[in-house]
This record gives sequence, structure tokens and C-alpha cells, in this order.
Amino acid sequence: MITLRDYQQTQLDKVRAEFAKGHRRVLLQAPTGAGKGAIAGYIVQSATDRSKRVMIIAHRAEILDQLSGHVKSAGIEHSWIQAGKPTNQLRTVQIASIQTLVRRVDQITPPDLVILDETHHCVSATYKAVLSRWPLAKVLGLTATPWRLDGSGLKSEFDVMVLGPTSEWLIDNGFLARPVYYAPPKTVDVTGVKTRCGDYISNELETLIDTPTVTGNAVEHYLRACSGEKAVAFCVSLKHSQHICDAFNASGVTASTIDGEMDRERRKRIMEQFRNGEIKVLTSVDLIGEGVDVPSVGAAILLRPTKSLTLHLQQIGRALRMSPGKERAVILDHAGNLKRHGLAETVREWTLEGQPKRKRGEQEERIDVKQCKKCYMVFQGGRCPNCQTAPEGREVNAVGGQLVQLTEEDKIALKVQRKAEQKNARSLDDLIALGKSRGYKYPRQWAERLMKYRHERKHPTSKSPTGVGETSEHPVISQ
Repeated sequence: MITLRDYQQTQLDKVRAEFAKGHRRVLLQAPTGAGKGAIAGYIVQSATDRSKRVMIIAHRAEILDQLSGHVKSAGIEHSWIQAGKPTNQLRTVQIASIQTLVRRVDQITPPDLVILDETHHCVSATYKAVLSRWPLAKVLGLTATPWRLDGSGLKSEFDVMVLGPTSEWLIDNGFLARPVYYAPPKTVDVTGVKTRCGDYISNELETLIDTPTVTGNAVEHYLRACSGEKAVAFCVSLKHSQHICDAFNASGVTASTIDGEMDRERRKRIMEQFRNGEIKVLTSVDLIGEGVDVPSVGAAILLRPTKSLTLHLQQIGRALRMSPGKERAVILDHAGNLKRHGLAETVREWTLEGQPKRKRGEQEERIDVKQCKKCYMVFQGGRCPNCQTAPEGREVNAVGGQLVQLTEEDKIALKVQRKAEQKNARSLDDLIALGKSRGYKYPRQWAERLMKYRHERKHPTSKSPTGVGETSEHPVISQ
């Protein structure tokens, strides 16, 4: 039996409400570690209680194994649609590898409900070929990052999106580990590196990243910031991954590399050694960037520059899950991705439309991330939270005609003031004006989302007056 947390129950209720409105495809977004698998398990349990057939689809063996665990924890037996495993069509729940399912789809009894994990992959031709065979099935998508790697949205595949709590809220309330961020004084300069399909070309990155200096820095920073912690290192190529692995082993830190070309049993054995602590550092290219659930991971080592916000957050998320005795998650950024995309806690406006496109000549939106000149911690806000050094361009406050450092008390007072302003703005026009005065990039969308949240609190089952499709779980609506 699965017991949901309060915020998970709220998300579940919203998903059910959207299906009740007649939407056939609903996307459920929540950060890595928020427990989307538990919600999915609960939904499967409810569906099978009503004799509904359920198809759960993912693209990697490791993800399928974890989904199997969630279904079993709900007390439900299932069958597999995966190479090398027997299929029992009499089971009402099937867990399927998309690669195998697309070849057998004509032999499968159509499901009533389809659950897609890591849904940002679903716009591929393979997924479309499968889903087109089941036009009457309801579809629930699960993802932490509802944009494709190139920033495009999923509006073509889903009718509506239900938003979960923010990473900041989950961290503040103890559901995710609090991350601390470090980066070397200088990261690799990717100026001039060409892009393909919205991201840097791997073989050009390899020339810049796979060097003795960067490799040495990766080992040195690990030993200095989080020695002995389990860590995952995200690399540019298989060769780069092996070089990083060799460097850690040479320094006395047990490490192994893992990749999609290995046979499944070998990958499974390496993951088990990593879970039980025999291996301290696991290096890979893309295989452990999503779907790998090892809560005891204490650090993420970013060695792959990327233009993709989705990939960046998936990588950070590997270290944020909570486990007994875990008080923090260390993020070591050698790729410059924190300054490029922001921290896990950075507030983001997820929409089905995708990442806003910049017009020709328009500068990239500034990310409010600083790096301490003394200890190299990366952070948001005023003074360095590690050594209290005030960075250049520090946040200041005017007192008696003089500029002084903005204290933590000042910040709290400012937050209270902003909440009061927000509360006093009663109409949609008032909120839009407030958003403009604060310099928000999308003041109308922010105002409509807040109005929708207010309406839902007063009338949980009625329709929003603004008609906006997205909802927010987090009560403090900010931009």
C-alpha cells in the first residue's frame, strides 16, 4: 500500500480533476525526487481496482526496474514487454520498453490508461507510433522537466499540465537535500563550439574538456569538497568518461564507468556496487542523467557543458534525493552550467509551449548566480553562505544616505513586504501592474497564475476565471 504525502495527494487530485474535465492527455510535472513514481503507483492501484488495463512505458531498463518496484509496492503484480522477459497478456498491468513495445504493439490488448515516464522523450516517432494505435486511452505523462532537450515544449502531445511544488519548496520543507555549489575559478570557454539539435557538438566539447587540467581539477575538487561521498560524474563522451574514471582510481577513489553499450547484467552489477558503496564515483555520458534512483548519492560532478536546461536539471537532480543521515548535496560544476542555467532552486516558469525563444539580436536572459572569489562557492543572493565574503556587485541597501550590506533580517523584511504587496493587489489588473513594477518578464502570465491559485483555494472544484491551463502547488507565487 502506498501512502502519499500531502503535496502528492494534491497533485493526484488535480490530475484526476483534469481527466474528469474530459482531457485525455495530462502531463504531471514535479522536480526530481518529488515522488512522481509513488503517485504513478497509486494511480495504477486505483485503475486496477476498477479493472482497468494499464500500460507503463519508459526507454531504459533501469527506469523500468524502478517503475516495477513502485507497482509492486502497491501490491500489484505486472507483466513485462521487454526483450528477454516473458509477457503475460492476462495481467492488467504491463511495464514496457518503448523499443520492444513498438515492435509488438499490434499484438497488445489496448490499455485504458498509459503512463509515460521521462515524458520529454515522447515526441519521438517511436512514441507517436505506439500512442496512435490507442486513441481511446487516457495518457498520463511524468517528468521533472517538461521541455525537450532543445527547449521545445510538449503542447503537441498533451492537453494540460499539472505543476508540482518547486525545488525550492521541497528543499525548504526537507523533501530534498539542500544543495551547495562549487566551481573552479575558470571554467572551459565554449565560445566557438558549434551546436547540433540545440546542444553543443560532443566531439568539439571533448577536445576542450578531456584534458589533464580539467580531469585533475575534477578529482581535486571532489577530494576537497566531498571526499568519501558517492558521486556521479557527467561526461562528454565514452572516452572522456573512462579517462575521468581512471583518474579517480589512480587517486585512490574507487570508480567505475557505465554506458548504454554494456550488457544489462553488467550495468546492473555496477549499479549494485555503487549503491552498496563498493564504488564511490560513477562516470557516464547520458545513462545516469535521468531515471537513476540512488538517494545516497551525495555529489554531482558536472563535466559536460550543455545548452539544455532540461539536461542540466536532470543531472543536478541525481544528488538531491534524501536518504538517512544525508544533510546536503554537493554540486561541482566544471562546465559552467550553473551560470548558464541557474541553480536547482531558481524559480522557473514551466509551460507546455516550451522555453521562450529569443529574438534575433536579443541577449540571453541574465541568470542571478554569483561565485565567491575566496572559496569558489556558487550561490544566489548577497554574501557567500559558506565564508560570508561579499561578492562584487553585492546586494546593498540605502540607510541614512549611505550604502550598507543587505542583512538576512533585511531580506526577510523585504520578503514580507513583497507578500503584502501581492496580497493587496486584488484584481488581475492590479497584479499585472505589480508584476511590471517588479520587472517580471511575463507579468500577465504571472498574474493569471496567481489569480488561478487564489480561485482554486476558494473553489477547489470549479473552473479558473482566467482559463489558464497551468496550476501551481507552491503557495508563494513568484517570478
